[in-house]
Amino acid sequence: MIATAVVVGNPKPASRTLTAATCVATELSGAEPDVIVDLATLGAAVLDRFAGGTGLSEVAIRLMLGGSPAHSLSPELTLRPVLTEIGGTVPGRALYVVDSAYEDPQAYAEWPAETRPTVTALLGGRS
Repeated sequence: MIATAVVVGNPKPASRTLTAATCVATELSGAEPDVIVDLATLGAAVLDRFAGGTGLSEVAIRLMLGGSPAHSLSPELTLRPVLTEIGGTVPGRALYVVDSAYEDPQAYAEWPAETRPTVTALLGGRS
């Protein structure tokens, strides 16, 4: 069985990003996450502990909430390099949701179905 972890780097503890990431992980995996890490509760420089490609060993999904569609490339430009640096494999496109659509299920609807086959293939069909 594959464990699912949600790691959120929003500077606000218990953020909307944490809520959205937990829902997306549940939708993508079909089960509640096994581990939830809210980096805001761990203090500064926590990602430095994972530098050198040893922190992640599987698939890392990028999700970002933002103020406008003008920032939709932010997860690719900022999250992808960080996650790959700490050892994650980042499939497909990131999920970017505009803040005003945060509670709209349609904002998330297509992304899991589009991404699930790639994640499943990367995990070798393990479930």
